[in-house]
This record gives sequence, C-alpha cells and structure tokens, in this order.
Amino acid sequence: MIVLVIIMLAAIYAYPRYTQYMEEMEWGVEASNMTTVGSAAKSYIRDNRDTLVSQVTGGTPVTVTAAKLQQEGYLPIGFSLQNIAAQTYLVAIARDPTFNQKLVAFVLTEGGQTFSYKALRYIALKIEGSGGYVWTDNIAVGAVGGWEKNLTTFGLAAESGRPLTWLSSDVLGTDTQESDRLYRYEVSGRPDLNRMHTHIDLNKNNLNNVKDINAETGTFSETVTAEGDIKSNTGWLITQSGKGWLNEEHGGGFYMNDNDWIRTVNNKGIYTGGQLRGGSVHAEGRLGTDEFLQLNKVMTAGQACEIGTLTRDAEGAPLFCQKGIWTSIGGGGMSRAGVNNVDVVSNGSYKVLLVTVSSLFNPADGSHTGSADFNVYVDGGLVGIVSTRVQVDKSGSNGHYWGYQNFGVAQKQLVVNVKSNSRITVTLANSAYHNTSDVRIDLTS
Repeated sequence: MIVLVIIMLAAIYAYPRYTQYMEEMEWGVEASNMTTVGSAAKSYIRDNRDTLVSQVTGGTPVTVTAAKLQQEGYLPIGFSLQNIAAQTYLVAIARDPTFNQKLVAFVLTEGGQTFSYKALRYIALKIEGSGGYVWTDNIAVGAVGGWEKNLTTFGLAAESGRPLTWLSSDVLGTDTQESDRLYRYEVSGRPDLNRMHTHIDLNKNNLNNVKDINAETGTFSETVTAEGDIKSNTGWLITQSGKGWLNEEHGGGFYMNDNDWIRTVNNKGIYTGGQLRGGSVHAEGRLGTDEFLQLNKVMTAGQACEIGTLTRDAEGAPLFCQKGIWTSIGGGGMSRAGVNNVDVVSNGSYKVLLVTVSSLFNPADGSHTGSADFNVYVDGGLVGIVSTRVQVDKSGSNGHYWGYQNFGVAQKQLVVNVKSNSRITVTLANSAYHNTSDVRIDLTS
C-alpha cells in the first residue's frame, strides 16, 4: 500500500515535468525551423540584393513567402511551410530607417494559432542569431529583452503570439561582404564565395599561373604569345590593316592589302606535293614543269577558239588556235602519195579530204574505154569513190592496128570528220585497160 502511494505521488510530480519537456522539444524544433528560414532569407537577399534595393525605394517593404523560397531552392523540398501552431513563414525586407542605403529583414509568421508567452520566450532563446517574438501587436522584442523594434517604423505589422527573427543591416551586410570577397580555397556547397559580381581592374598588374581561361570575348592592346596552338572551333582568324599570318623564323606568310588578292609575305613561293586549283592560273614569268603538261579540255579541229590558246582533241592530239580556228599540228594539213593505193594514219584532226588520182591506161585496138575506180575509206568506212576515165574511138580503114597509151586524171574533195590517228585508205576497186595510177591525199581543216 505504501509503495502504491509512493508511485502515485511520483507520477503526480513527474507528469508536469514530462509535459514541459515535450513542449520544450516542440518549441526547440520551431526555433530550429526559424533559424533555417532565416538562413534561406539571407541567401535570397544576398542573391537578389540589387533588385531588392530598388524595390524598397520609398519605404515600401517587400515580402517573400516561404513557398517562393522553397520554389527557388533556398528551402529544401519537404520543409514544412507552417510551424506547430499552423502559422505560415514569410520574410519581410525593408530599408534600415537609420541607414537608408542598407537593408534589414524580419522572419515573421502569419495566420494559425498564437503561442503562449512562455513558448515565445523559449523559442526566441533557441533561435540562432537575433531571435525574438511579438507579444504586443507590432512590437518585436528580442530574447530576454535584448532588443526591441517597432515594426511600423519599417512599414511592417505583426500580431501578438508569434516568433520572429531580426536580420539586421549588419547581419545582411556581413553576408554580402562574405560573398563579395574571393576565397582562396573552395568552400563546399558555397561556389558563390569564389564568384565575382563586378569587373576586376588589376591596374596593369599581372595575372600569373592561370591554367584555363573561359571567356566570351577578349581585347588585347599588345602582343599575344602562346607556346602551343591557337585554335578556333567555329570561327575565323581575322586580321586588319593589311596584316595576316607571318612565320617569324622564315619571314613568309599570307596577307591581303586589297579586295582581290591573297599575297605571300616577302614574295615567298608556295610549295605543295598536292594540287593547286583555281578558276584560272596566270604566270607573269616562265611556266615550267618537271613532268607533263596535262590538257583536260577536249575540242575539235575546225571549231572557233581564242587566239593563243592550246588544247587537245578527243584522241589526245594537240590543237593550236590559229586565226580563231582550232588547228592540229602540221601547219594545218597533211599530204601523202602512193602508187595504186594509199594507206596512212592521220596526225591530227581534219575536216577536208582531197583525193587526186592520175592513171595510165594500156593501149588497145579499136574503140574502147579505159577506167579505174578507187574507193576511199576512213577508219574502214567508205566515204567516197574517185574514178578516172579515157574514151578511145577508132575510125578509118580496117586491117591496121593503132594503139596508144592514154592518161586520165581525177580529183575529188570530201568533207569528212578525220580524227587524230584515223586510218585513211585509198584502194583500186575496179579497172579496165588500167596500167598504173599515182594516188595522193591532202588533209586540211
């Protein structure tokens, strides 16, 4: 019985203390959340300082909800936007009434139920930094009465029963100064501490031992020297004032000083084992080759041309432009002669074939006709026939023999396409009283 009484007395004594312990645990969590929102507010103000300064001009404060801080990544996803009293966090940013060019901010809450005075004092003590609370409307009081601010002087208002955090101009200024100084070492999670937010003027001092430089553009007033290559991925090497590329060691290179010509520095030559190509190539001096002259343009003898030019026909025979007409080698013609036949190969391209035949016929008694027909072939194809004829008529007394050798001459001009290396053949096809014939061909363009 005594033991039971002791247990009951202990329970009665311990329950209030346990209840207080649980309340303080909850209040401590709320203080931690206020600290988290305060840190997020400082980061937001630091990153948007210039915009905020312009927005609060004239004394009108700017409010930022906890939801916006979370959306922009200043508060972690999953962080509750309401405290245990269902109050919603918000950040109010205003000008410092004492120092008009500086910013101050308050982490406030709105809505929900009010905290007790005891809870507010406890939460204010546990908030990192300048924690406080509002017990009288619009009056912010720091932990253990450390400071007091009338929120209306900042253009703000807050109801009783709410915790708050004061972010003074010194606190915000310190945070800004922290980001405005470049750190010598990397700070994990704080790349902003190694980031510039304005121009750097080195006052003509050097920047040494730099590994990589990533930039958009660059302007240099004097020489740029590189030990390795200078590369452009998608752009050009652009020069002005008649300059270009120069090899300092050998004194050669390329440049332009007019709108038409790319020139070599110091009139250096251009050497390559590959090809040089262009619409036309002009040599002011001698043009030489240690190998062959390759003529790729194919023309036909007899066609019009530009005087002074040189080319070839389809078989490779050279053609010269003489008097505005493509002419093959040989002064414009070719002549050959033979007895009873001619068989030759053309040395060029020609348009006109002249065949001349002079025939000697045998004597015979009585009236008769001596004849000789010669076929003319070009590359095996018959292109014409040249015939000689002698008519002999006999009259007078019978019984006497009168016989004389006779001559006949014939000439025919044939218009035919004779190519270089074409075979021209003149052969005897038919004859009567024929003895022999001299045959001659003349080829002209």
